[in-house]
Amino acid sequence: MKKKFNFVHWTMVNYRISMLIVILMFIFGILGINRMPKQEFPEFTVRQGVVVGVYPGASVNEVEEQLTKPLERFLFTYKEVKRAKTISTSQHGMCYIMVELNDNVNNKDEVWSKIKHGLSLFKSQLPSGVVAVIANDDFGDTSALLIAVESDKRSYRELQTYTDELGDRLRQVESVSNIRSYGAIKEQITIYTDQERMAVYGINEKLLSGILFSQGFTTSGGSIENEEINIPLHISPALCSEEEIANQIIYSDPRNNVVRIKDIARVTREYDMSESYIKNNGHPCVILSLEMRGGYDIVEYGRNVDKVLDDYREHVLPADVSISRIADQAKVVGDSVSSFLHELIIAMIIIILVMMILFPFRSALVAAITIPFATFISVGIMYLCGIPLNTVTLAALIVVLGMIVDDSIVIIDGYLDYLNKGYSRWYAAITSANRYFLPMLLATACICAIFFPILFTLTGQIGDFVTYFPWTITINLMVSLVLAVTTIPLLNTWIIRKRYIKTDKKRLTDHVQRLYERILGWTFRHPWLTIGSGIASVLVAIMIIPLLQYRMFPVADRDQFAVEIYLAEGTPLSRTEQVADSVYALLKEDGRVTSITSFIGCSSPRFQTSYAPQMPAKNYAQFIVNTTSIEDTEDILDKYTNRYADLFPDAHVKFKQLDFQLVPELEFRFQGENIDSLHRAADLLMSRMRLMPELARVYTNYDVPRPVMEITLDPVAASQLGLTRTAMALNLSIATTGIPVGSVWEGDYALPVIMKNARKDSLTAQNIKDLYLPATTSPTSVPVRQIADVKPAWHESKIVHRNGMRCLSVIADLRRGENTLETLSKINKMIDGELQGQFPAGLSPEVGGEYEYDMETLPPIMSGLGIAMVIIFFFILTSFRKFGITAVAMLAMSLCLFGAMIGLWIAGKTISITSVFGFITLLGMIVRNVILMYQHADDRRVNHRETAREAAYDAGKRRMVPIFLTTATTAVGVIPMIFSNSTFWTPVGVTIFAGGIGSLLLVITILPVVYWKLYSKNDKRLKS
Repeated sequence: MKKKFNFVHWTMVNYRISMLIVILMFIFGILGINRMPKQEFPEFTVRQGVVVGVYPGASVNEVEEQLTKPLERFLFTYKEVKRAKTISTSQHGMCYIMVELNDNVNNKDEVWSKIKHGLSLFKSQLPSGVVAVIANDDFGDTSALLIAVESDKRSYRELQTYTDELGDRLRQVESVSNIRSYGAIKEQITIYTDQERMAVYGINEKLLSGILFSQGFTTSGGSIENEEINIPLHISPALCSEEEIANQIIYSDPRNNVVRIKDIARVTREYDMSESYIKNNGHPCVILSLEMRGGYDIVEYGRNVDKVLDDYREHVLPADVSISRIADQAKVVGDSVSSFLHELIIAMIIIILVMMILFPFRSALVAAITIPFATFISVGIMYLCGIPLNTVTLAALIVVLGMIVDDSIVIIDGYLDYLNKGYSRWYAAITSANRYFLPMLLATACICAIFFPILFTLTGQIGDFVTYFPWTITINLMVSLVLAVTTIPLLNTWIIRKRYIKTDKKRLTDHVQRLYERILGWTFRHPWLTIGSGIASVLVAIMIIPLLQYRMFPVADRDQFAVEIYLAEGTPLSRTEQVADSVYALLKEDGRVTSITSFIGCSSPRFQTSYAPQMPAKNYAQFIVNTTSIEDTEDILDKYTNRYADLFPDAHVKFKQLDFQLVPELEFRFQGENIDSLHRAADLLMSRMRLMPELARVYTNYDVPRPVMEITLDPVAASQLGLTRTAMALNLSIATTGIPVGSVWEGDYALPVIMKNARKDSLTAQNIKDLYLPATTSPTSVPVRQIADVKPAWHESKIVHRNGMRCLSVIADLRRGENTLETLSKINKMIDGELQGQFPAGLSPEVGGEYEYDMETLPPIMSGLGIAMVIIFFFILTSFRKFGITAVAMLAMSLCLFGAMIGLWIAGKTISITSVFGFITLLGMIVRNVILMYQHADDRRVNHRETAREAAYDAGKRRMVPIFLTTATTAVGVIPMIFSNSTFWTPVGVTIFAGGIGSLLLVITILPVVYWKLYSKNDKRLKS
């Protein structure tokens, strides 16, 4: 009869082949760790873009009705657009719509391509005054590296030249994708017209602009063509410099008297910094933003870029121009990966030391060999599967580190048991592996399976974030299982050659076993008290839950933070600059600050995945501040955030720790069509909220109304002088802000020619009506008051829509250290109490912000956990085929709550998405322990005809040490994660450590008693 194939036996007989395969895979994993892609976090699909519409001269209401609403209706025809999250803002002369795509959209480029094509066709249906509708789907692209090219002695044009040259060199690096420059202020030629001189000569801006425009217009000069040749005619530009522009003749008479531009205007070459500019450490600079292609190693990317930068500094860059890094993802990832690998090695050492203490030396040595082999073989398989190294996968490696020895411990324990019964080493090794393989496979498969439901229930950015965590866990556990039944039996026969003989010398596990047996005896004497204590522990854990803080995504650990400065809408750039300079001076004095990059009137590129840039505005400024360490960043934020928030009466200074959530901390939304009612409701709520000491700033997304000068043309007087609304707007634009009238080319560099009123800065709301404008039907100019009625008015600064409806949000920033949920609870009580019935009819606040974000994310997480529980239920039911034990095992999983909640409460850590991984790990640990204990009890009760009490007692006594050892190794494995003090992963470590220890104590004391009571009726029947 043909003998049945035994895989364990085959690997031991052919140990040379099996060991060679293991060693080669181990070496491959070591080599792969240097070559596999490295990231800080998994690649997110940023499903957000912006559509900008430009409608010059239109009021905020005209923009809303004629531009924003039609664009919204058009965008909402696309099923991929998430309407509830699409927010539009109408302002004077423009609108921008933040469009968010549905979470199930993975190919965003295809969707945005359709939207862009549709917008290009739809623009013809908009008013003729709409000059542009632009869709930007690169809004979510994140800079891998921000470089500042700076100098106090060089012009912006020279800095731009160096930046362009450097960018050309960096494009030669294969991993570099997009390169963009920011802050390069264009050099321009400005013509400052003198109104009095122009009046003397009878020349107006319209005539002057027409002459300049015609000189800069390029058209075909025709060609000379005959039977022999075709020669095109090219007319050289008439104006090539500011001198030629100044000498341009604009009027001449028969007596050869001429008027040149320099007679009526001042012509100068300059850099216009009236809109925005960027400085690094107080020096003018141009920013170069580098992005990385997908699938590359960002650490290697950083090294390649460094080589180019060093070569450029050494051979090209002059001494008075410097290059510095503002944001460096390569360094962040390199430090993060190095730190995690360091923690991984420390965790290995700790686990090995713990096993050396708890195990006999030879047993510990066999189990210890599993750790590096399983880890690096798993890394090699991850490399083959294209799974990158990032903080998520590295955290999974550490979380699973203590679990990968569990199967080995079970095999070693079974081997020693057979050895002590007198069996040969060979028989003991093969039999123990064969006997425990199926239970271990069931438990391992169960642990792996319970991590996967969250991949299906979580969508969007959070779903992208967790993608690789279950796969990393699964690969590691499966590799450890294979090693446990192939390599460990062989190592057992080589290293543990003799049976374990008890001596007078007691090991730690012997003391633990003896103490446990006394406790176990007490629990069997007081069974109902024991079960009651288990129930009480769960109730205590539930009572602790409200005391904990919740935040789905934690803040980022960075030696960097941002400062955002907000002033009222309509504030000139000069005032924004004054406030920014004052804040810069305060920060510069702090020795812990290494660099400050100032963005005045504009925002930085997206230098971190979840940091969304703001739209440019003269009333806004931003700093990127780099510090000496993560700890110093925390200290600076603790010191400055509350102190300087309201330092300026007309500005709010927000010290912002880099975050992974894009929503405000507190938000209350009112939706309706009547703006006055919306403002009354918001003002009522804000008046109460501003009395709360927990809040640093309370404001609305509509901002404060801004003054506007309403100019209404007299139809009769304007018509007589040939002035239309368009001509009036053009003339006023020339007089107040300036208009482009052409350009001068110097090689490949274009210098815009701008015409401005020399006295535009002296214009006020009071004297605008005295401004003279040229008439079309006569050579004279007339004052504005003669043809129009000028009066001040107040307009909304912004009108915001959400899901196509007007939506006014009251937004609040918390003071540093305050609890979001506690503050929200106080505000809700105030709304339901003293403010009840005071809001305008039909309006009531809808809670948004962090609370809404958490509540949207929590159901998918709970669904994932629910599916995981169903998987566990069927795994246990399949294993025992009894509903009673299955129900007990399901209830036993709640025993992890006590230790986990106590640990998080004492450590002061927040429950977040990463904490969920810790709880799922605890569930897997408890399931494995339940299976190990109850399978032994069933074996004793069914096969050895023992009573339920005897079987339960023996199961607790016999399986305590393996359960204790596996839990101990898992718990100590996350100690480095706890001491790393990472906002992301310390809560995971605390959850697993405290929850593991707590569940260990409860499982080994309560479960044996519960098993006894579950089958106590069978004992009575046996006795009868």
